[in-house]
Amino acid sequence: MREIGQATVPTSEADKETFQSLRLAEPSERVKITLDERMLSIEGRRNATVDMRLHAITTMRHHSTNLVPGWLVFLGIALVWIGYRLMVPSTYKLAFIGAGGCLIGARFLTRKPTLSIHTSSGESHVLYGNERALNRLSFMFHHLANNHTMAEVRAKIQAIEAESSQAWRDDVPPAPLLPNPLEAPQALERFLAVEEGTEPAAPLREVEPEWMPTLEPEPVQQQAVVGFIPSFQPVHGTVQPTAYPADHRPAPLTNPVLVPHPTPPMYQGLQQNGPGTFLPSFMNQDGAHIPGHAENNEPDEPEDDLVLDAEMFEFLDDEDAP
Repeated sequence: MREIGQATVPTSEADKETFQSLRLAEPSERVKITLDERMLSIEGRRNATVDMRLHAITTMRHHSTNLVPGWLVFLGIALVWIGYRLMVPSTYKLAFIGAGGCLIGARFLTRKPTLSIHTSSGESHVLYGNERALNRLSFMFHHLANNHTMAEVRAKIQAIEAESSQAWRDDVPPAPLLPNPLEAPQALERFLAVEEGTEPAAPLREVEPEWMPTLEPEPVQQQAVVGFIPSFQPVHGTVQPTAYPADHRPAPLTNPVLVPHPTPPMYQGLQQNGPGTFLPSFMNQDGAHIPGHAENNEPDEPEDDLVLDAEMFEFLDDEDAP
């Protein structure tokens, strides 16, 4: 805290910091704030100037304030519900819903940056204004109250502002400007040299890039680990060339060449469980014609009727009698 005797030290104009774009809440008017190493002055047009010593200010808090109280949000919700559920005419319905929506939106849209100042004598002053100006005033007050000079506080503020502005400016460095020389084709230079009668310059050897294809064989990489048995070589290793002697002959194949092999059976040669007889090829009025069966073309002889005479009736009667 500042001592009482420090009030006798004169203050020059260079040691003051002025804030113009601030507004006092009560009474509501635009004010000018003057801050130096020992005093904080609030100067208005219609009211008297308020001077406060820095050691007399107990708290200075920077926060945000809602101009619409919280209970109006519940009132807005009630108006919206009444207009949507109870009101029948469209005019009243839209009026209630609009009024409730305005109250709800005002709660979240009327947030203002606020700086509250409380003194040891019980006075309170509320300032509204720009966020940057209020933050700057609060920062300077807290450092001046901790026995820092105005020059030191300004140097700290400038360092912070320079660091924050440089962070987003130097994030992406500008692209360097590379030289772009223009080279004429060699054919054009030779043509101009022949017309002018001068000796053409020696052609420059063009540097081929590394990715240009060449006819040289690819280098064979040496295998890191070689197995004892050739069949157990690593799968991903390079293929080792095999050197055969002069009298080497390949082993015979398992399947002899030029030897006839039996053909596999076909489905057509297999015995199938089908009908034993032929099916009728056609039907006519005389019946079904079955191929392979001889047809009986003999005409049917009429059967003779049994004729019984009187002697046979008597013979039958004698046999029936006991």
